[in-house]
Amino acid sequence: MNTRRLVVLIMLFLSIGLVIPVRAAGSAVTITVVTNNNLNLRAGPSMGAAVLAVVPIGTKLSAYARDVTALWVVVSFAGQNGWLYVPFLTRSGSVTSLPIANQNAVLPPVAGGGTVTATALVDMNIRGGPGKQFELLGFLFAGDTVILDGRSFGWLRYNFSGFTKGWLRGDLVAVEGDLSSLPDVTFPPQ
Repeated sequence: MNTRRLVVLIMLFLSIGLVIPVRAAGSAVTITVVTNNNLNLRAGPSMGAAVLAVVPIGTKLSAYARDVTALWVVVSFAGQNGWLYVPFLTRSGSVTSLPIANQNAVLPPVAGGGTVTATALVDMNIRGGPGKQFELLGFLFAGDTVILDGRSFGWLRYNFSGFTKGWLRGDLVAVEGDLSSLPDVTFPPQ
């Protein structure tokens, strides 16, 4: 009889543990945004980030994350995830209620088009140049994906923030796309 109770208690405990994450995932915070103009959907939270698509005026979307400044939100549009600039949006809720996204994790899927991406295999440093001796700009976490725009001696470059380029060690990422299509970058830039 004690064994039966123990089994029932274990089953109850396990079932509660399995239900809680499902509820948490289902209650993700989102807000509704509407574009006030034709807006560029960007690959990162920056006016300098690559334009993925143009979202037509009056388009209603769900924003599900933001950057640390709350000036950019993440949306899905036409099968792509990207960033929209908040001052050009009408919002149904508070942008600051959204979770903060890693600005490099929210990228469009690679579907032809020649885009080359790198997905971090481990948590890694982002450097200000192609080498360990350069300034530490931040971190890329395992599983985060970025769009690459250059390479130099085994290091890969992408748009880190605004006009700042970040560099990743090529042996710590999985590359999707034709790496040889990226330009060899002379460093320092000339």
